[in-house]
Amino acid sequence: MKIKQLIILSFCLCGLAACEDIYKGGENHQQTEVAVLFKPSITSYDKDEVEKWKEGETVGVYMIRNKADFSLENSINQIFNKKMQVQADGMLKVSGEEPAFLYPTDATKVDFILYAPWNPSLEENVLQLDVRNQAKSDFCDYLYSNNAKNKYRTTTPVKVVFKHVFAKMIFHIRNGEGISAEDLKVLRLTCSDLPAIGKFSLGTAEMTEMEAGDIPVSVSSEGSYGECVLLPSTGNGLLLFDVAGNQYRKKIGNMTFEMGKQYTFDIVVSLPGIEVNLKEIEDWDVETFLDEGKLKNISEKHFRGIILVNKLSPNDHGNKDSIYNTLNNK
Repeated sequence: MKIKQLIILSFCLCGLAACEDIYKGGENHQQTEVAVLFKPSITSYDKDEVEKWKEGETVGVYMIRNKADFSLENSINQIFNKKMQVQADGMLKVSGEEPAFLYPTDATKVDFILYAPWNPSLEENVLQLDVRNQAKSDFCDYLYSNNAKNKYRTTTPVKVVFKHVFAKMIFHIRNGEGISAEDLKVLRLTCSDLPAIGKFSLGTAEMTEMEAGDIPVSVSSEGSYGECVLLPSTGNGLLLFDVAGNQYRKKIGNMTFEMGKQYTFDIVVSLPGIEVNLKEIEDWDVETFLDEGKLKNISEKHFRGIILVNKLSPNDHGNKDSIYNTLNNK
């Protein structure tokens, strides 16, 4: 009986200790000011190879009362689209001489929403997305996090897991009957019949006001690899090929493209037609770029938001209806 009582007492003491830690020491420390700190990751803490944050990158932060509507009125200490920066140690903190973001001094729970890069002139707390020209210097691959919810104040950095707002398509391309490796070097590829413009709500993580458009695919100089980003959406996409003086259309089927996921396709280009097969769906963990047809990991260089391609042929096809003939529509 005594042993049982000791066990129960031990659990109670552990519980009290946990409460002391959560509330920073109970009543005697309830007025202590505690600064908000974050430990950011992209998609996963568990994988060996993930994107790295670069010192100085900016992040927009919202701190909202737990389970409250997403609004300035429900924010804590007016932390509503406020800027933090990645430090040399990889942590997210307020930079320079700016005052720290503070937790509530009572036991109020909070929810955090973050996105990157920070936009000081963000309108209606939505991201305006347009993937029709991904080669533009100001094209931005936004990151988003809403996993840190129901949080008490703590001196421990809060782990925030970011996802790419976009989905990514990757194409591994090879030549088939009647098409040479040299032909692939001038391959042009466009994704069509999917949303290309839309708004992403930071409060709800939902897309609205989407419009379809042509999405150019960046193709390597060897024509063996291509990639593009898409809005999170569901649709029956169409791939448009221009190769060796021929134009082809190929449906990829009705698919749902989720934010933070990448979709890898195997493609065989031949004169009789195009074969397209979905090979893999996985988390988009590592940013990539193209160089001479080879996939490179640039987690150390860390280019955020631009698909970099060396020696690409122009991928601006104009109006698809005037250029592409339906030679293959399987």
